[in-house]
Amino acid sequence: ASARLHIGKFLLIANAEETNGPRRLGDYKLDGTLSLDLGSSKLQISALSEAQSPNIIYYHNKGVYNWDITSYNKIKLQRIAAEYTYHEPDTQSFRRSGIESFKINLSSSILSDNIWFDSKMRPTQGNASALILNADIYGHIRMGWLHLRTHQIIQHSSNNDVVRVPLFASKNSLYADFNLFRNALRAQVGVDLRYHTKFYCDAWNPVLGAFYRQDNVEVGNYFIADLWLTLQVKRATIYLRASHLNAPIEQLAGLKRNYFSLPHYPYENFTLYWGLIWRFFD
Repeated sequence: ASARLHIGKFLLIANAEETNGPRRLGDYKLDGTLSLDLGSSKLQISALSEAQSPNIIYYHNKGVYNWDITSYNKIKLQRIAAEYTYHEPDTQSFRRSGIESFKINLSSSILSDNIWFDSKMRPTQGNASALILNADIYGHIRMGWLHLRTHQIIQHSSNNDVVRVPLFASKNSLYADFNLFRNALRAQVGVDLRYHTKFYCDAWNPVLGAFYRQDNVEVGNYFIADLWLTLQVKRATIYLRASHLNAPIEQLAGLKRNYFSLPHYPYENFTLYWGLIWRFFD
């Protein structure tokens, strides 16, 4: 069932779902959103309450196996969030400097009876709850031909046995976007910078085809920097990327770092990528 109420600049949307089938009897999901349209910006408050039966699937060789353990409790999630978004109006697209877009999302969630694979690759359900606090900030700032896109995430889990997240994660892109040769060539050149704090992230089992919980290897607390260039001439696009540019620089400086995206999955060292896309159509 769903309901939609529009009064002036306010919009209320509410949804309710319940499953009566034999496998997921009693599963439900209730969510609602109240939005205030302010023209170029929007303020939104949302709430969610759901209980879902565990759906534990793993892949082994060419088969797909599903654990259907009726003794497991339903995974429960309660969340309340507030979000503010801003987009530069299209009528002012000629403006050369300022904030193109901005978004901030603040949420508080309670996750109960979560399920994960333990270090022995067996499904495990915790009988505790975790409070998850999250602040998600995104911005796109334009200063003439110079652009900055930044995405910052701050989060906290009150119980790492229920769910694990890094305290802070960041992704930033600073690039120049300009035209040359009487607008015949569009060029973009910039640098991407990524970072997240150290934490015991879940490891990947390729045979199981799933992530599993581990307590031996911490991942994070280092920067990954990429330098890139994109050139577009009519229907042809040429791109070049120097991936993990800071790795050889840190090695020359005598810093010995082990870069891992996941336990047992190292980041690539300095690598050059290039490509050409040429569309042969009018």
